[in-house]
Amino acid sequence: MEIKKSLKLSSKTKVQELQPDPNKKYRVHDSDQSELCILVYPSGKKSWEIYKKIKGTNKIKETILGNFPNLPYERARAEVQKQLLEMASNALNPEANLYQKLDPSTTLKKWVLNEYFPKYCCERDPKTNQKDLGMFNNLLSSLHNKPIFSIQKAELIQLHKQIKDSGLSPQTANRAISMLRTIFNALINEDLAPDTFKNPTKGIKYYPEEARHVFITPEHLPYFMDELEKWKRNDGFKNFIKLSLYSGLRENEILQLKWSDLKKINLKKSNTTPNEVVHIAEPKGHNKKGSKDIPVSQEFKKVLRQMAKTKHNPEDYLFPDSKNSGKHIKNYTYVFHRFLKHLKARLRQEGIEFYDPSDEEPIEYVEYTVNGKTLKRKKRQNHMYRIHDLRRSVGAYMVKAGRSCEQIAKVLGNTPAVVQKTYSPMLKEDQQVYLESGVAELTDAMKIK
Repeated sequence: MEIKKSLKLSSKTKVQELQPDPNKKYRVHDSDQSELCILVYPSGKKSWEIYKKIKGTNKIKETILGNFPNLPYERARAEVQKQLLEMASNALNPEANLYQKLDPSTTLKKWVLNEYFPKYCCERDPKTNQKDLGMFNNLLSSLHNKPIFSIQKAELIQLHKQIKDSGLSPQTANRAISMLRTIFNALINEDLAPDTFKNPTKGIKYYPEEARHVFITPEHLPYFMDELEKWKRNDGFKNFIKLSLYSGLRENEILQLKWSDLKKINLKKSNTTPNEVVHIAEPKGHNKKGSKDIPVSQEFKKVLRQMAKTKHNPEDYLFPDSKNSGKHIKNYTYVFHRFLKHLKARLRQEGIEFYDPSDEEPIEYVEYTVNGKTLKRKKRQNHMYRIHDLRRSVGAYMVKAGRSCEQIAKVLGNTPAVVQKTYSPMLKEDQQVYLESGVAELTDAMKIK
């Protein structure tokens, strides 16, 4: 990690001005109180941290205080002063052992469930914690009852390979090792591990992961929308697809919308205004206190006005579960796959080329072990489009319209670095077009009139 000490953190504005490095995270220290610093991640996330050297050793104690802007600069300074006083007080107390080592017999499962998730993951998005907990229980169950410091690098390399060979994606195998890496780093940073202990995940090479740059192409889009209009099986599905295409919101963000989240939108008028926004209470990448407002397009509002004709209460979901009105529909994945079959038949009829990996992939089943029991499930197939590609399509067509990464990031609720990575092939193509047009203007200006 790169450490920048030359910058001075003196106000909220200064923190807001820190830009992410797309290749690595870096740390900026407060010039007045060097123990206080802020970590800036490639995603744009910023976390306050106590960075304190342990007296008499070469070790550094790193403690995350919270995320900016939920934890503002002034409160972060007050919190670090409070904790430093507590550390000094404990150091003067002979009976206090601030850096007591963890009992070597403690199992991985006991420490992760009782200490790691409650203490080290409390500031994260609850959905992220739920996914990680599921991964820990399912994919890492063979390590649960092992003493935490007895886990060796060789068995983790073997586990990494087993997860991939079982039919799960390389990304899933990599995420499992990444989680273990974070867990062991927490033990080391808190000085709970023996002095000779080294992180067993260090040096394990991740499997290559292919970035997905798929969006609904201009050739397919007219037939996509025509088939959607013909879809008679589920009006909720049609509205969901349209809202996704006209907003760029993620699947869960749309499914979790309630009518009360649209109170800033005047559904009695067809025209939109800049003040009309959709309130997203828990967007991806934010903790449980985070929220954001998304601008509304005229087509998006048109769909909402049509949906609003159905009787509803303010606290009702836009897409309620038919079996449980108090919850929203979990997903439209299987309906979307059935819709794709109709789209492919239409494209064949029109003589338009397309490629769908599921046509070549045989149906396979994946076996994995959970708490000593072998479970079996159908392996997910790759399709020509995914629901998340609707969101990518919004970004892709904004790129085609000549919008900058910064503008697209604000609309989609991403960071410029993420937008650059996702749409890099298209951005490179457009850069060539921009360069050619600029050179044409330049050479034209060189001619003597």
